[in-house]
Amino acid sequence: PASREVADVASLVDGVRARGETETRRRLAFDKDWDARFVAFGVKCESVEARLRDRHELSLEKCRAKLQQRLTAKPKRWTPQLEELHGKRRELMRTKRFSEALGLLHVVEAMEAREFAGHKKRVRKENNEMLHETFASQRDEIAVFNRERDAEEFRLNASRANALQRAVKNGFRGYEPVVDEGPGMSDVESDDEKSESENENENENQERRRR
Repeated sequence: PASREVADVASLVDGVRARGETETRRRLAFDKDWDARFVAFGVKCESVEARLRDRHELSLEKCRAKLQQRLTAKPKRWTPQLEELHGKRRELMRTKRFSEALGLLHVVEAMEAREFAGHKKRVRKENNEMLHETFASQRDEIAVFNRERDAEEFRLNASRANALQRAVKNGFRGYEPVVDEGPGMSDVESDDEKSESENENENENQERRRR
């Protein structure tokens, strides 16, 4: 009776130990599964962020080229005073009053230089405003991405916590680790049968040769 009680206790201990080991393996499988989900989420976020930044960089390059073109382009219209001088000079050239036209040309060029300088100053101010708007828009897009990423990460953490709470209650069932057990019994039996058949054939051949 005493030995039986000892055996019962040993069996109970072995059972508890086996259940603990099984639950530990399941817990590791649970962690591996959720860690893989977070890794996949991180990879996806990095990809989305990289595409977003590439698109922003391309947009900025196009914006810079456009602003530079605006800065070097002449005004679409001159002031009425300058337009009037242009008209007078054309009239002098038409009537072949070249010396007067040449003198007026110096006046026209000086006025054009002053108006072009004022035009460039206005364009620089407009360009700065356009750049600030572009940067502000891109910052808003990045902020939206960060909020969505943080919200999804929070949701994943909450889902993992809920899943862990349920798994603890049922001993992490449903999270069985995949174990490579080597060749199955059917494979071993098939190899044995093949070997036995080969031996029989060899024995028959030897019997024929003796005859």
